[in-house]
Amino acid sequence: MINSTRQDFPYVQSYWMMNQPFEKSPPLTGEHNTDVIIIGGGYAGLSTALGLLEAQPDISITLIDAEHFGFGASGRTAGHFFNMPPHGLMLQDLSKKKNLSDVHFARQIVDDQVNKLFALLEKENLDCEVIEDDRVGAVARNSFTMAGLRWAVKLLNTVGVKSYLYEGEAVRDRIAYRATGYLSMPTIPFHPYKMIQALRTLLERQGVVFFEGTPATSMQNTTQGVIVNTPKGVVQAQKAVVTTNAYIRQSELKLESKFPKTSVLHTYMIATDQL
Repeated sequence: MINSTRQDFPYVQSYWMMNQPFEKSPPLTGEHNTDVIIIGGGYAGLSTALGLLEAQPDISITLIDAEHFGFGASGRTAGHFFNMPPHGLMLQDLSKKKNLSDVHFARQIVDDQVNKLFALLEKENLDCEVIEDDRVGAVARNSFTMAGLRWAVKLLNTVGVKSYLYEGEAVRDRIAYRATGYLSMPTIPFHPYKMIQALRTLLERQGVVFFEGTPATSMQNTTQGVIVNTPKGVVQAQKAVVTTNAYIRQSELKLESKFPKTSVLHTYMIATDQL
């Protein structure tokens, strides 16, 4: 949820959206009832909806966004899938078997979910310009950053992310400018905004309801579930999922729960009651 008139956020339209067909749902007006309302139309919100439908196909789901789906960070990424486990797990003491086992387990989940998504997109004939089995690199320009790459390549290979570190002549064969080292990691590039549109299409085909241009202003718990208020309407739901990520502090959403302090340097997730 972003106020596009902010002086420090002048780029209203994502680069990936330029010259792309743009579909926008009308804003919510009046009263609306649903089993689950998801606030925020990025990858987290769209993926949450897909996961809920996979677990319970007959559930009714409504997604709302203050701007349009993919307006925020999800529509402005570099466009890469990495088969890396969560960084917090990778930074544990991996000499302990349990920690290493947890990391491999998490990485396998990431691989399985990405492969499942690709299979679903292919089945539904949705193109996101995915390029499988590609690689991306990180470059060192001095001895300090080179030490960081040596540490990173060892860590990545330990957790099962097959990576390579090039030095000397091998770097000059790969980098056009002067560099000390080059770290090559596996990646799967894709078109971020086409991916947003593909996920949206998948959900539309399963009956999910969308409202864009609909900021959530407040949310209250009730004996029947939750009530989410918007400028021109109200949503009554059994459960609500907030997926606005770091933008939560820039929105006008008033919640009964306290959120951790945020900065522009990181994002975070907040766990609440299970759905």
